[in-house]
Amino acid sequence: MHLFIDADGSPTGFVAWYGYRTDRSRIRSLRPMIKNLNYAVQRMEILAIYFALLDNRRYLTLRKFVKRTVSKKLNIHIRSDSKSTIEQLRGRCEIKDTFLQRIYDSINRLLHRIPQSIKFSHVRRNKNIAGILLEEKRRRVRETRMHMTSFLKILLIALNQVCSYRFSLFMGINPLFTSAGVHTLMKAIDRKYISINFA
Repeated sequence: MHLFIDADGSPTGFVAWYGYRTDRSRIRSLRPMIKNLNYAVQRMEILAIYFALLDNRRYLTLRKFVKRTVSKKLNIHIRSDSKSTIEQLRGRCEIKDTFLQRIYDSINRLLHRIPQSIKFSHVRRNKNIAGILLEEKRRRVRETRMHMTSFLKILLIALNQVCSYRFSLFMGINPLFTSAGVHTLMKAIDRKYISINFA
């Protein structure tokens, strides 16, 4: 039997993990890595594995769970779609970045506090549930930004029309007397840029 925990990270500042046995997941928002920075992707990938262990340590060290894993010979696998990260954690690949080395050391300290044997294994990108969760998160962020941009554009147009209307009145030129002015004002009212109180 196996217990799988998928982990994935993005240079945009998000890391995620998903536990198959518990059906639990978590997405953390960290400081984004500088674009095109060396080892940016690997840094987020190894951070995702670190937080996957950190967040699940309490569950993994429960006395009942420890007994169950031993009696049933349950293998615990932390999976990532980054082959280089897995090779580094297995000790088969040299770690050249100081930041990666610090996180690697932190992961080793966590492993010493977990009684079970933890293995690191590679998973294909399309099978990494944590990666799928991150993609959904990025999509929602993009959609929110698009909606906010559209809203701000509409707000600026409305403010520009209202300010232009008030300025015209101040200058003694009433735009309502022109067909273009009527069309613009009615359009603004129709789109709820301007509210009219008939009281």
